[in-house]
Amino acid sequence: FITLGQIYAQLRRHDEALENLDRAMEVMQSDIVAEMDSATVASWEEQAASIPMTRAQILADAGRMEEAVAAFRALSAEDPDNLMLKRNLATLLVQMDAEAEAFEVYADLMEMDGLTATDYYAIGVGYYQGEAYERAAQAFGAAAEVSVNDRDALEMWARSLQIDSAYTAIPPVAERWMELDPNNQNALLILAQALNQSGDGAAAGALVQRIESMPVAMDNLQLQR
Repeated sequence: FITLGQIYAQLRRHDEALENLDRAMEVMQSDIVAEMDSATVASWEEQAASIPMTRAQILADAGRMEEAVAAFRALSAEDPDNLMLKRNLATLLVQMDAEAEAFEVYADLMEMDGLTATDYYAIGVGYYQGEAYERAAQAFGAAAEVSVNDRDALEMWARSLQIDSAYTAIPPVAERWMELDPNNQNALLILAQALNQSGDGAAAGALVQRIESMPVAMDNLQLQR
């Protein structure tokens, strides 16, 4: 039943997936367990331990957001140090326009030890989608400090600062972005705007001329982690 549930989940036949997971739980709660040998029971219990997480993922994929949030909230309460559970919970809350609660979860995440650049980047995306651009900039900045050559984090850090009108903070970030992605017109434009807003029109004009004289431009560069 667990295997069937997983297959139906991959096929995005959500109702059938959930039905099979429920049937698996019925087996685990039945008298059949007492009739099996200890090795089989241990194997079943190990497989059944994944059912709550699988259910939560299926509910989210099915767009049953309230049920999915409730499932991830319960899982996170049982395992409060699990970064993935908190990230999934916060992402769903943002999608439900429950930004206040999502930001509380992200704030908890930011205080946890051992976060990777990917973790910080995911938090930044959540804040960015929730239009909390100052917090997004902090998260993307943390990602870029953990992984100094994370071009994507640098770009989103600069964009968050731009939307937040934090122009004086943009130049060092944009310059790091340009070191990794020198033919990106967006990086040059964001830096030019920041310099212009800060009163350095001459430097901004020089950047615009640099953009206009570029023989080639790079757009939509993507790096695989």
